[in-house]
Parts: sequence; C-alpha cells; structure tokens
Amino acid sequence: MKFTVFMYVKYPEANGPKRIINILQSHKIDVYCSYDINDLDENQHNILIIPGGTAMKQQTDLGPTGIDRIKQFVHY
Repeated sequence: MKFTVFMYVKYPEANGPKRIINILQSHKIDVYCSYDINDLDENQHNILIIPGGTAMKQQTDLGPTGIDRIKQFVHY
C-alpha cells in the first residue's frame, strides 16, 4: 500500500514538522503540507498529521467547518 500523508501545518520548515517530513520521506512516504484543511482529500491522502503544541490555536484556525472536515476524513 502506498501512503500519502496530509500534514496540516502552517510552517513546514519549523524544526518539528521538518523532522517529521524527513523521517516520512526517508521511508518513501509522500508528504503534502498545507494550512488549508480544504486541501485534505480522502481519495489522495490516507494519513492526517497535525503536529505541534498549539491545539487551541489550530482549533480556532480550523473553525467548526475545518473540524467537521477532519471528522469526515477520519470516518471515510
């Protein structure tokens, strides 16, 4: 099975996300980074990663629509 990761991250060049990306790519896993949750596509991505320690900020940025989008992806 081919894994394609969607990483919901505003700054993929920051140390934490960058490390995650490097590890995944070293295992030949494709990583797509975006801070627009509408880019998440269950037909294209099969793993969702939301790194970081700013859950409240991310929750605010996502809003109810973004949170529903994540729920749809998880239930797909």
